[in-house]
Amino acid sequence: MLLTLSEQTWAMFRLHTLTDGIASRMLALDGISAVWQLQVAAAIVYRTGNRTAAECIIEMADAAEREWMQAVELPASII
Repeated sequence: MLLTLSEQTWAMFRLHTLTDGIASRMLALDGISAVWQLQVAAAIVYRTGNRTAAECIIEMADAAEREWMQAVELPASII
């Protein structure tokens, strides 16, 4: 049986990979402060009325936080 995915599903995979990549690069440059910087940026963008962009930035912040927790081996329930 061959698994086929819709274009929308492939787009979601590509976006997820892009989000994780950006989060990784920000962590490499700024350390854990990248998470705070992304959260502040999301709040600013949300206040200007762009909810979709804010949601994308929050996804990056979440990805950065997950990666940081894996790097320091903390369970997600601590934070």
